[in-house]
Amino acid sequence: FLLGMNIWYDILFAVNSVSKIMQSKDMHIDIAIDHFRGLITYLKNYKENGFAFALESTKEMVIELDIEPKVNEKPKIHRKKLSFYDLSDIDGLDLFSELNLLKEILTNEINTPLTILNYIKKSCSFSNTYIAYRILLTLHVSMLTAERSFSKLKLIKSYLRSTILQDKLNG
Repeated sequence: FLLGMNIWYDILFAVNSVSKIMQSKDMHIDIAIDHFRGLITYLKNYKENGFAFALESTKEMVIELDIEPKVNEKPKIHRKKLSFYDLSDIDGLDLFSELNLLKEILTNEINTPLTILNYIKKSCSFSNTYIAYRILLTLHVSMLTAERSFSKLKLIKSYLRSTILQDKLNG
């Protein structure tokens, strides 16, 4: 714990000092670049030499403060508990990658959400994007305003949960 605190103190102190310099009113871009380069150099040097120095300073701190090292003989195993409603089936990075690839593939004729959905359905290669477009096209316009009608959203969620579960059971 103390080692982690020492490491984070060293790193965050350097980042904080550069951050305060960047927030000054009369900062110029060339000075900012120099400070960022200095920070990057510091972090690279810390990666190579700083951890050993932090370990030594932590050992000195433990001796100075007369702290007894406490080591757990049997580590606790933290198991993740599965919950049905908090489980996210779509990975954000996969969706982002699919959308970027789809943007490059689509032509000018395919420009409405419905035609994009039909194209994705025919190609069968953008599963996350297909789900996102299905949700986009099933939302009512009234739900996008400040109204408080959540009944359709609950219906969509329960429908998607049941179809996702069926896909997982079949696949």
